[in-house]
Amino acid sequence: MPPPSPHPALARCGWLPPAGSRVLVALSGGVDSAVVAALLAGAGYEVVAATMKTWDEYRDRGEVDPRRADQGCCSMAAVADCLAVCDRLALPYHLLDLQDCFRDAVITPFIEAYGNGRTPSPCVPCNAELKLGRLLTEADRLGCDVVATGHYARRTGDTEPALLRGVDAGRDQAYYLATIAPAALARACFPLGGITKQETRAIARDLNLPVAEKGESREICFVADNYRAFLARAGGPGGEPGPMVDTAGTVVGRHTGIRDYTLGQRRGLGIAATEPHYVVALRPETNEVVVGTAAHLDHRKIEVEAMRWLAAPPADGRCTAQIRATAPATQATCELHGDRLLLRFDTPVRAPAPGQTVALFTGDRLLGGGTLARVVD
Repeated sequence: MPPPSPHPALARCGWLPPAGSRVLVALSGGVDSAVVAALLAGAGYEVVAATMKTWDEYRDRGEVDPRRADQGCCSMAAVADCLAVCDRLALPYHLLDLQDCFRDAVITPFIEAYGNGRTPSPCVPCNAELKLGRLLTEADRLGCDVVATGHYARRTGDTEPALLRGVDAGRDQAYYLATIAPAALARACFPLGGITKQETRAIARDLNLPVAEKGESREICFVADNYRAFLARAGGPGGEPGPMVDTAGTVVGRHTGIRDYTLGQRRGLGIAATEPHYVVALRPETNEVVVGTAAHLDHRKIEVEAMRWLAAPPADGRCTAQIRATAPATQATCELHGDRLLLRFDTPVRAPAPGQTVALFTGDRLLGGGTLARVVD
């Protein structure tokens, strides 16, 4: 009997594992990962589905939050959707308890970062340390060669894999993969990288998947309301009120705690001024929130630490750099200085914040990523 013909979408994703490989699909309960499982199973791969049970704020405190029954990526409703997809596709299913790993890699650094006046990018360590980190360990345990996810990104190459942006510019998720390890990329597959979200939804409908009409998940999966309320419940650092000062050091008001503010924030400052003011700096060492005009938000040089490279840095230093998931990539020159990287932007970038992930590209290719350590000027 001839092997099944792969769906045309798979021919555009960049790279597929050898025919017949056993693949672990990270199933979230959403439409993207469900389509990944369906496409690979339909192409003759031996698909094993797994959901990461990440973390439950209330359960961690020994409490029960009724909203967890139908909200969040590891809620009972999400698991039920995963089971429905696996039943439709006749796939084996595993629910993996990774709560301790998620707490250590994502939750604790998130709380500490805001308390220290930094702005973290929690989805980046989640992808690097769990989805394409710890999940590979689970793949080994389950006898799988490759992990496949619903990211809109492309992986190319066998012996020297490269990671490229997804073709759907509005959904591209290469930024979130900025700090994955090269060894993880070598075992990763992104079947949706060559198609658009609209095409993904159409495939789900064509295959009659039970999640075909399911809506999008929220940005920070572990925050049920808003991050400020979450941080207050967590009781981490940065909650002490203190002075709000202007760029000259003059006290212009009071703040409620450094963890309640982010660079570029305009609302909720409670100060009177003749022109709009924004948070332009956070000083945890003196517990000060610094405010200034829009002109104080623009910077041309930043320093990046903890770089993880997927490709060699460009010989001439020229690249584009993206400082947040929703920001456009900006032309820049990078210079290595020991274990740190100095980035000089051709044009100023708005409100670069220590703690953010910085992703570097040449064209569509991801070079690697690190953490914004400080603004130089």
